[in-house]
This record gives sequence, structure tokens and C-alpha cells, in this order.
Amino acid sequence: MNLHGIPVFHDAKLWHRNGISIVIKRTIITAKKGVIRREKGKQGLGNKYHSIRRSLKARMGEASSLDGRWDIHKELQSLPRNSAPTRLHRRCFLTGRPGGNYRYFGLSRHVPRETAHACLLPGPVKSSWQTKEQIHMRRLEKIP
Repeated sequence: MNLHGIPVFHDAKLWHRNGISIVIKRTIITAKKGVIRREKGKQGLGNKYHSIRRSLKARMGEASSLDGRWDIHKELQSLPRNSAPTRLHRRCFLTGRPGGNYRYFGLSRHVPRETAHACLLPGPVKSSWQTKEQIHMRRLEKIP
């Protein structure tokens, strides 16, 4: 299951080793539950201390003396570390994967590809799905 309870599958693989074929069936790929829970906790802390952090940074910009800045900096450091926005990771909406995400979609890089191959996304067309005439017409449309 993913972050929202939707199962995410990885295609079955066929391996050949020493003349023996091994089929690995479809498996569910998700991030570990503890990691996801930790990220949600960090988001909660970030939301809780966001206004305090913002006001302290504004005060730091307005401070005229160096001693005043140091005092404000100590207040900033006294906040929990996990409340800092830089400690958050952007995770895939479906799989919970931390790396290679499209910000616009909130999905990991391989999820749109898998959904396009499963014909769940409208629009994307593989070149192998088209006839030669359709490919030629598309090329002619691009030429000014």
C-alpha cells in the first residue's frame, strides 16, 4: 500500500541464471511505514513553528546590532531541528519514494511511465503503437 492506501505494483521480472528461468511475480513497492510517519511528524512540526520561525527571521533582518542578531539567532536555534523546512523530503504521492519526483504532479519519475504503459494516462503515445504514416504526419506537423 502507498501513503493513501492504494496498492502500487511493479511488473513481473524474468531472470535467466545458469540455464534456469526464474519468474519474480508482481510485488508492491512502497516506502517503509516508519519513514513515512517520521516525514509526517516533520511536516507537523514545520507547520507548528512556521509562524514563529518567520517572525524571528524578520526580526533578524530588522536588527541593527550584532548582539541583537545573536540573541535572535539563539532563539532560532532553540526551536526543534525537525521544524526547519530544509529537513523535509518531497515524497511520491503514490509510492512514498523520496527521490526523483515531479513537483507539479507529486509523483515519482517512474509512476507516470508505468501508468502510460498501462494506458491509464490520456495522451502519451509510444512510437511502437503508431503506424509509419502517423509518425510521418507528426514529423510534418513540426516542420515550419
